[in-house]
Amino acid sequence: MEIERSLLQSVKPDLVILSGDMVSGYVWDGQESCFYEKLWKKFTQPFLELHVPYGLTIGNHDTEGDLTAREIATLDMTHPYSVTQCADFKNPATYTIQVYSNIEPETVAANIWVFDTGDYGCDGDSDGYGCIEDDQIEWYNKESALFKEQHGTTAIHLAFFHIPIPEFMQAVNQYPFFGDHLELVHCPFFNTGFFDAVKANGDISAMFVGHDHYNTYGVVMDGIEMIYGAKTGVGSYGPRRGVQHGGRVIKLRESKDANGTLQISKEYFIMNRDGTIKYDSELKNRTMAWQNHCIGPSKYFP
Repeated sequence: MEIERSLLQSVKPDLVILSGDMVSGYVWDGQESCFYEKLWKKFTQPFLELHVPYGLTIGNHDTEGDLTAREIATLDMTHPYSVTQCADFKNPATYTIQVYSNIEPETVAANIWVFDTGDYGCDGDSDGYGCIEDDQIEWYNKESALFKEQHGTTAIHLAFFHIPIPEFMQAVNQYPFFGDHLELVHCPFFNTGFFDAVKANGDISAMFVGHDHYNTYGVVMDGIEMIYGAKTGVGSYGPRRGVQHGGRVIKLRESKDANGTLQISKEYFIMNRDGTIKYDSELKNRTMAWQNHCIGPSKYFP
């Protein structure tokens, strides 16, 4: 909680997205009542104190406690600064957040897509990690078309979810990356085609995940950025020795071009818990062995 508060005071963000595993649900003893709610009140307290809006994705460890994903989303929606929503999907915390322009107040400048990747099992395969399921992709395709019809194509689109899709593994195998690649990618064994849907719709330009606590890398494949956050909390493993806890900051800037068209640019950095900033501008090539398949769940981690 103190790290959260420190980061919020340093960054002064307009919006925060929590990228999952806010709670280590596997430590629940099955006896304690209101286990998740007690911890939820703690990790959401800084948003209440500092009046900062936030939304959450749900991680695979959150639902190992005493609440289901739907119950977690429903609980979070009671917070006065939460923008979390709950939809009628198997993975219910799937929603969008529209961000309006300061230059043109009636214009949606950014569209934030939040996808619930569940916990374990994808498309009927119970062995691997969860994923963005077919019904969510169908919803995304419809919402993408509707957004273009209503708001045009000038807005920037960013996606947030907990468990990385297999393309995070494929991309870092093939292309230079920025940041730290210190851990193999733990992703679902089955590829539901979300990345292909994003390419076909041509809107989401960057996607951000959590799950793998040592990784902070970002890589571009087919014009789409795939980027890890930075580990904030002190539970579970990570970050690596000598690396601070922190948070990924996404700074959006808007301007108008010579034709008067709204333009949105983005910049990334990591804010460390001590208030220092880590810029990841240097591109590196993979030194870790080639990863040929997604890594599935161990007993507890990641």
